[in-house]
Amino acid sequence: MTKKSRTGEYILDGMVYFLGCAVYAVAVNCFAAPNNIAIGGVTGIATILHHLTGFPIGMTVIALNIPLFVAGTLSVGTRFIKNTLLATFFSALLIDGTAGFMPQYTEDTLLAALYGGVMCGAGLGLVFLRGGSTGGTDILAKIILKYRPHMSMGRIILLMDFVVVIWSALAYHEISAGLYAIITIFTTSRVIDALLYGSDKGELLFIITAQGSEIARLINSQFKRGVTVLRAVGAYSGLEKQVLLCAVRKNQTAKLKILIRQTDPLSFVIVSEADTILGEGFNLNATK
Repeated sequence: MTKKSRTGEYILDGMVYFLGCAVYAVAVNCFAAPNNIAIGGVTGIATILHHLTGFPIGMTVIALNIPLFVAGTLSVGTRFIKNTLLATFFSALLIDGTAGFMPQYTEDTLLAALYGGVMCGAGLGLVFLRGGSTGGTDILAKIILKYRPHMSMGRIILLMDFVVVIWSALAYHEISAGLYAIITIFTTSRVIDALLYGSDKGELLFIITAQGSEIARLINSQFKRGVTVLRAVGAYSGLEKQVLLCAVRKNQTAKLKILIRQTDPLSFVIVSEADTILGEGFNLNATK
């Protein structure tokens, strides 16, 4: 990559981080903080401390992140930490800078929890897409993901955030505060996963049939999907059959099952959800 290309990437990173952190700040100041909802992670802890002490949320986030930056530098590399430092700075600046004049929604706590979660997930997802984070449990999640790549970012964060949920219920002296926090955190995790993995998701079909050649031809022509043919022998019948292995988008599965049933009524089909599919027709970027 040339110096000019790297500069363009850094500028794009900064723009996306700023946008993501702006959305995140709206979630904190408009929905979470006014309704005593801890959104999880270090920001959730900072929100609770703000309620108890009055300290600014953004500055508290920076203070709590310092030891995590050190751990992250040792585990996941300097580039991620550099990006995280920038995103954390934007996040703290925008949260504290807009807290005084941003409108606060307090009419319906459930709606606040849901919309706060959606905006938190959208903001964090944008930052994650460019290889950064807003610090805190995001750094811990990245470290875990390095050694457990089969796990999703949203689910890792969801597990760690339950500690914040318990503390929020104790700090606000309301069980409902913890329950609303769960709604927000769960919504956040789902939106993050949708942004990070949504384009890669699909379903994997194992098709056991005696009409393998015809079904493979129809899949290629009508669905524009590749098919891998495996030779198989029935353990009970001893008859030779074919097992077709095919990955498709979720919205193609129903039509494909109809086609298979029409072509071979005796076929046996197993459908399994695939969280990530890398390759032609899906996501070609294996490092995403």
